[in-house]
Amino acid sequence: MATSLHCVEGALWHEHAYYRKLFREQVCYQYKTTTGETGSHCYWKRIGQIYTPKLAKHFTPDELVEDCIEGLEVYAIRARTLIDKAIALGRQGKTMYVWPVPWPWSFRMIF
Repeated sequence: MATSLHCVEGALWHEHAYYRKLFREQVCYQYKTTTGETGSHCYWKRIGQIYTPKLAKHFTPDELVEDCIEGLEVYAIRARTLIDKAIALGRQGKTMYVWPVPWPWSFRMIF
């Protein structure tokens, strides 16, 4: 689908235990820029297996354009449409992930 789909995981991380399962390992590294500056950065490594057609079926043809160009499947969608709708679907437990299995009880709200 689109890289913007990964915004959904970040947006729902605090709301649902399921999304926290996707980020179990923190990775840290040191870097050096071309101008010689050094620094470090850490990020949470995402895991899981995705199957985007699980979400694509929830979008209308006016929202999501799907095509095949010389054997390559391509998709086009407005980022705002994708993010807003995918967040709403994610709150209902409808996600692009097939693993870890998105069990319904993983989507209960945390207070």
